[in-house]
Amino acid sequence: MTSLLGDISSITSPDHPDQKESLGVQNLNPDSTPLQSEDIISDDDPFMKDTLKRVWLNETDPLAVCNDGSSAALYWRKKEGGSNKWLIYLEAGGQCYDEASCADRQIKMPTFMSSESYPEYMSISGVFAADEKYSTMHDANKAYLKYCSSDGHMGNVDYPNGSEYQFRGEKTVDAMIEYLIANKSLGSSPSDLVVFGGFSAGARGAMVHIDKISERLLRQKGMNNVKGLLDSPLYLDVEPLYPSNLTGLNY
Repeated sequence: MTSLLGDISSITSPDHPDQKESLGVQNLNPDSTPLQSEDIISDDDPFMKDTLKRVWLNETDPLAVCNDGSSAALYWRKKEGGSNKWLIYLEAGGQCYDEASCADRQIKMPTFMSSESYPEYMSISGVFAADEKYSTMHDANKAYLKYCSSDGHMGNVDYPNGSEYQFRGEKTVDAMIEYLIANKSLGSSPSDLVVFGGFSAGARGAMVHIDKISERLLRQKGMNNVKGLLDSPLYLDVEPLYPSNLTGLNY
């Protein structure tokens, strides 16, 4: 193993066929009229997935941007009829840690560094499924944060060491929560349940942010029911067996 992050990137990219199947993420680019689930889902049961709409986050915070400076985005769907359940999820996608790894990532995984090709709608399965047969959160308000900061959703730095990239994962997560509070009534009821988490790099970011988000909702809204959903965060609090063989993030 020559690079910890290189190995992580190879197994957490949605371009990897195994993960693409497990996440069930499908990009959609309809015309101006939103498509219904039966029009866009090819599975035998259309309720295995749900369809969310893009929201640009740089309108909430100008620093909520991708590596290339394009706006970060979340995908959102309000439960018809309302719900006191919220599912807020951070996307996976590995990381880069120096100029060479980020340049390679930009070539091989460009959608993880830029939002330029993000479609208006996205279909997602798994915990985002629209039927209780597939997810206990089927009836939740749903927010899915796209990952384009390459920093485990944790960074807040511009152009380090003369780099051409920004790393604004922290700003992006903060902007998402601010948008949901200000525009979608997140935490408006003390009975609200917020399930906050992510997969792989998204889960690692969720570990970093969950306490801050819980404290913010309690302080601002008097709401105190935030649960974590951390899927495969790969964050081991032990010394590596051969630390000299690891580069990038060293724990």
